[in-house]
Amino acid sequence: MMDMKRISIRKKLLVVMLLVVMLQGILCFSALTFNDGFDYLKKSACTSFSNTTLARKNAVENFMLNKWSNLGEYQEKVQAAVSAKLGEEGRDLSDLASDKELNNRLLLDITEDMVDMLRYNSTTEAYIVLGGYGGQDAREHCGLLIRNLDQGTNADSNGFLLERGSSEISKAYGIPMDSYWSSRFVLPDTMDLGWYEKPVAAAEKYEDKSGSALGYWSGFFRWSPEDIKVMSYSVPLVQDGTVYGVMGITVSEDHLESMMSPQELEAANTGSFVLARTTDGIEYESIFSTGIIAKNLAEDNHIIKFKNEPVNGRVSEIDDGAGNYGNVQNIDLYRRTSPYSREKWAIIGVLPDSTLFRSSDRLQMTVMIAFAASIVLGIAGAVVGSYFFTRPIRKMVDEIRSKDVNDELKFQPSDVQEIDALENAIVSLNVNVRQNASKVSQIIELVNLPLGVVEYQRGSEKVFCTKKVIKMFMMNKKYYSRGYLDRKYFEDYMREAGLEELLEKSGEKDYQIAHTIQQRWVHLKSMADEDKTLITVLDITKDIYERQKIEYERDYDILTHLLNRRAFNRRMNQLLQEGSGLTLGAMIMWDLDNLKYVNDTYGHDYGDQYIQRAAVVFGGLARDGGIVGRISGDEFLAFVPDCGSKEWLLEKVEEVKRQLNNTRVVMPDGESIAVRASGGIAWYPDDGRNLDELRKYADFAMYDTKNSYKGAFKEFDRKAYEKDAFLLQGREQLNKLIEGELVNYAFQPIVSTKDGRVAAYEALMRPIMEDLASPADVMRLAISQSRLPDIEKLTFRKTFEEYASQRDSFGDRKLFVNSIPNQILSEELLYSLFERYQIGKDTLVVEMIESEQTDIGIMEDKIQMLKAFHAQLAVDDFGAGYSSESTLLYMQPDYVKIDMSIVRDIHRDKDRQALAVSTVNYARPRGIKVIAEGVETAEEMETLISLGIDYLQGFYVGRPDTVVKDVDEKIQREIRELNEKAGRRTGKEHYEQHI
Repeated sequence: MMDMKRISIRKKLLVVMLLVVMLQGILCFSALTFNDGFDYLKKSACTSFSNTTLARKNAVENFMLNKWSNLGEYQEKVQAAVSAKLGEEGRDLSDLASDKELNNRLLLDITEDMVDMLRYNSTTEAYIVLGGYGGQDAREHCGLLIRNLDQGTNADSNGFLLERGSSEISKAYGIPMDSYWSSRFVLPDTMDLGWYEKPVAAAEKYEDKSGSALGYWSGFFRWSPEDIKVMSYSVPLVQDGTVYGVMGITVSEDHLESMMSPQELEAANTGSFVLARTTDGIEYESIFSTGIIAKNLAEDNHIIKFKNEPVNGRVSEIDDGAGNYGNVQNIDLYRRTSPYSREKWAIIGVLPDSTLFRSSDRLQMTVMIAFAASIVLGIAGAVVGSYFFTRPIRKMVDEIRSKDVNDELKFQPSDVQEIDALENAIVSLNVNVRQNASKVSQIIELVNLPLGVVEYQRGSEKVFCTKKVIKMFMMNKKYYSRGYLDRKYFEDYMREAGLEELLEKSGEKDYQIAHTIQQRWVHLKSMADEDKTLITVLDITKDIYERQKIEYERDYDILTHLLNRRAFNRRMNQLLQEGSGLTLGAMIMWDLDNLKYVNDTYGHDYGDQYIQRAAVVFGGLARDGGIVGRISGDEFLAFVPDCGSKEWLLEKVEEVKRQLNNTRVVMPDGESIAVRASGGIAWYPDDGRNLDELRKYADFAMYDTKNSYKGAFKEFDRKAYEKDAFLLQGREQLNKLIEGELVNYAFQPIVSTKDGRVAAYEALMRPIMEDLASPADVMRLAISQSRLPDIEKLTFRKTFEEYASQRDSFGDRKLFVNSIPNQILSEELLYSLFERYQIGKDTLVVEMIESEQTDIGIMEDKIQMLKAFHAQLAVDDFGAGYSSESTLLYMQPDYVKIDMSIVRDIHRDKDRQALAVSTVNYARPRGIKVIAEGVETAEEMETLISLGIDYLQGFYVGRPDTVVKDVDEKIQREIRELNEKAGRRTGKEHYEQHI
């Protein structure tokens, strides 16, 4: 007979679960009976959704039709003003295509009307774009674009910015120019030009329609890649059937977004509005959107489609697979007779189904809650039932917990069939686990990895760990036996090492074992739960050494073993942030002299030796607590904190100078070169309190030294610094000059000594800015701000442009253009300039000078490229600076320009005459023409002609002028008479006569 006491738990629980399932069915049936209200709630939600969208559509439509596009009055004013201005000046529309100044005068006259229109219409911008230079299809157009920073106010123009237009408009109306200001419109092929092209095309096609009837609404676009996005309403400007431009307004994304708040649809901001257009009423092209859903659904130019059948009324499901619904409300922007009548605009409201049908969803949720409640009751029944039938299992668990991990498990019979079977399985598992634990320890020991494992059981008297853990931590082996370590000893060790936190919670930590002869690091990682903590121990000593090596190479200059720029900056910032107690300190900057000479003459290997010897001397300041670093190829910085006194520091710097002078590098030819450096000192806190100030002032003092007396050092002089402060404060002026091309070029004649005729003109820069009037100041600023490439491009483009505008006056004369050392234009740019301005062969002569920083490689590449363009070369400032006979050898120029320092008073100075004669004697057999610069007196001119000089240039001969002019007939006559007087005497004979 079957023993009823051994009935299975499954059968006892089955009865309870059966009752619970029956109760679940009753609850679900009851909840489903309340489903009748779903359809009504959906209809009500759709109606409210449609009404809200309609209201928003009406508001937007009112602004677009009655406010923003109401340009008729201003269109007539502008057209009348243009007609009157052309009549007043006796000009016609064809002159707009070629006369930039006429365009600007027209725009200046109509600016007030455009400002009034911007105020009245409350839009983002008002603009007018006239036909381009050379016709309406040109890319560059004269025009006017004024932006209103605050569309909510229209009382005055305080919030206006001039984006496009002549700077004269800004001055006349007090409208500041934006940072992206440009004097003209540039319409690239990548821009959507519908706002311009469509009104123009419509006006040309429908000549019988008024301009206001041809107004066109465009999508969003940008005036420039960095600008804001705007949409535009534009109308054509027409006179006597001829279209000469467009005018209109723009509305920014921000302004339109403020009128299409998605919170109107749903307070939680889950809805969206989309401004779209269509030509067939099926597919809608997104113009603008607000709200989270629309920004994902309807990005720019995204097509929105709806499923065929509406859900309710005018609410349809959007065909996007995301469960969104939309309501379309059309905007009647164009009349039936408009050229754009096929294009329909609409406001589309968008809501996710979770928001639109929230009420019906909540009702459905009621059913689900009822179902969940039945499940909870089922679980409760199971818990109650299991309580009475699992007591034997709890007894078994208590028995297991009372045993040590190494103890053998034994259980008393429970009189329940399944529990007895479970007890037998646990006993068998215990045996296997104890055996496998021993195997795991053996395997870990056999693996050739510096890895150990610890298992810390909170209720156990022992801690399991592998042998490698004992070895890595150098623990006492008497506490370790059969894979287990005494718990108290282990806890004391971890506490003394500061690692006890890893026993309580999961974490990672690197630990240096301090009581070893050789430094050792380990990485510990723990995973903790309520009962135990598992810890892995990995020996990372090798990784630490590698990391230290990498950090050294990161922070120290490989050549000098001094701090590099980044590490120096970091140390300095730490010192200055922490150093509120710093007293007197000094920042010292050195720049090595003669390094370029060593590199060019003996090679970079000897240049490196030169740098290393200097670094040894500079590094000596570290012994006095200084921070020393190599900042660039030939520049070093040192900061000495807490100097005590300036006299002490200056004596230290003098000692460094003496050591440098006594340090020599022997070159391969046997020459012994002394190491020299120019230095500058800035004091903390007198001159500056942060790194940037101290470095800037020390750098200034160093370059002041280098420009006056190399090999010495100077303290920072604030008066001298303020004298050249424009180098630091002139960034905006230089940017404005380059971006606005605020330079003119004057042309100074170069006259032949044979007949007094002009052979060429040299283009000389003339800045047209009050704060930056000198070309020398422009070059100093460009050097300090690394803008020399921009100046080089500006020089060639503007001189070519001026040459092209005065081509008839130039005739067959040559054009001399000054080129900056170490700057080379790209071949593509130079080709485009030659093509655009039609520069003939052998017309261009490029003047170049030699400097200390000249890169011979760049110079040779520039020479080859210019010769490929049939340009000639001229050596400028010959006899001064770094231009010498070696320059003539490798440049092989067509012209040599003797520097004005030699020409000055040459009629009185025999040495100057000797230099001129030697230059002529060298140049003439080689076909090189000699030009004398800076001729300012008749005596100088007479002497130079008698010495055989080929060409003259200077104030006496002809002053620079923006308009190309011939030389005065009186000067030409003097030159011819002097040439005849000189006869056939050579320069050498004249020189010997003077001797």
